[in-house]
Amino acid sequence: MDGLVFQLFSPDLFDIIAKYLIQFDIISLSRTCKSINTIANTYLYRSITLNSNYSQFEKEYTKEQTTYIRTRANFTLLLKSLNRNSYNDSNLRKLVKVLKIEDLPLDFYDFESCLLGKTADSLSFFRRGCLTKLYLTSPISFSVLKYLLSDEYSRRNLSLLCFTVNKYANVKSVLSLVEDPKLKFENLSTLSIGPLKPDLGVNLPLVLIPDDKKQMLESLKLIYYHHALRLADLASFSENNLILENSIFRTLSFYKNLKELCLQSINLNLEIHTSDLNERENFEIFSNLTYLELTDVSLVGSDMNQSILHKLYQYSKVCRLRRVQLDISSISNDLIPDFFLFQVKENQILEFDVTIRHNCMHTIPLNELIEKYIHYIIFRQKGSLRKLSVEIKCERNLVSLGGQLQRVHIAQILSKEFLNLRSLRLEADFDSILELKDKLFLNMPNLENLWVVGSNAVPVHFGLGNMHPGIYDSWWRIIDLPKSLVKNVSKHPLRYIKIHKYLFIVLDEGERERVQPKDTIDKIFEGLTRVSFLQSST
Repeated sequence: MDGLVFQLFSPDLFDIIAKYLIQFDIISLSRTCKSINTIANTYLYRSITLNSNYSQFEKEYTKEQTTYIRTRANFTLLLKSLNRNSYNDSNLRKLVKVLKIEDLPLDFYDFESCLLGKTADSLSFFRRGCLTKLYLTSPISFSVLKYLLSDEYSRRNLSLLCFTVNKYANVKSVLSLVEDPKLKFENLSTLSIGPLKPDLGVNLPLVLIPDDKKQMLESLKLIYYHHALRLADLASFSENNLILENSIFRTLSFYKNLKELCLQSINLNLEIHTSDLNERENFEIFSNLTYLELTDVSLVGSDMNQSILHKLYQYSKVCRLRRVQLDISSISNDLIPDFFLFQVKENQILEFDVTIRHNCMHTIPLNELIEKYIHYIIFRQKGSLRKLSVEIKCERNLVSLGGQLQRVHIAQILSKEFLNLRSLRLEADFDSILELKDKLFLNMPNLENLWVVGSNAVPVHFGLGNMHPGIYDSWWRIIDLPKSLVKNVSKHPLRYIKIHKYLFIVLDEGERERVQPKDTIDKIFEGLTRVSFLQSST
């Protein structure tokens, strides 16, 4: 019987079936016979995700092929099962290839000790597992990184490492991370690490990857400590009051095959001189990039003729960017739209996410700058865009105040056809969207996710609310807005509507639609609407 079942349920066929099942159904199916149990265990254990927000009743979590663990008790139970010495359990350890730590339970204060096997009843997860991908999005100390480097299997087989650093941990030098400098990751193709101190962040990739393996790295994300800078500091820079990380370009020049690059919370000098850097060699990698993220970037200098993208691509014959996220602060005029006009082909960009920053030192008015973004980038890429996000910030010293797209800007965007657009995120007044909803559904026929951001998206409600307000009290106050948007609109794919920080789901119930509050999938929805680094790696 087991042999017949094994022929009927091959691993490939089981993969197809499992896509339509939640993990609890797969567990039930695994209990039917020994052959199915073997296949089901391979599917259940190959990817483990610890997420305290997980709910089995949310269908959005089933789209990712992973087994969710929600509580500390269940994760500890998993470690105990992997630490057993029986034959079946030893094979079970080899099945775990991907581990994701997304949202730790509040009571899991000793997670790091448990992971490293420092508690009384556990052994190290890494020593028992055979990981190829590791996502640590909750802050953790460099002790885990040192352990990974000392583990032979992790050094040889880990291909993806997302490491969120506990910024309060004290690291005296880069070399203190490894006891033996020869211990490095030999198969790493994707690395995300930070926040890092400036002197540590520039050299860290060189420490983690051997010289003969640098060509394997294709995706790199470096996050630095955030520096809150006044506009005056950007204009009157001296090496005594601000550290520049221009040497990062020398470091990046060693990774010739980079396809994705993210630099976050970094200070750069716009006035880069050839005498300081071998520019042609240091900037060759940018011609191969398909993903570029520059967020929370401060530019020092007053070059009025070029943007930072002009600088990075000045020696590149072609720009291959497909996914872009930009949030750059500078005292000089924003010339990024000009770069896209002359350096980027029409209908080349698939995902575009920008925060337009304007301050009193800019000579170009804000409305004129927004017009340039709309005509030079958004309209030229309307045939290929799948994600579009536009935010506006007006900077005053250390304060960034939220702005809005005016109704005329909304009308311009909605007047063009975006046939491939799936997600739209705008900082605007929701009433402007309502007034132009006919154009929204006509010119964006495949739009699934709409997010109107900003505290001014809806008028402030000064009422006292209910005598005993419930968890969704803030949602119910504005629920008429998303209802009005989809009212009397037939055959539209819109599934999620978010207004400021309040998310609603649109349920299709035959002839009528029902709009309900939703508060458990905010991070998933953000991934659907924002351009993010690890989307293509997961």
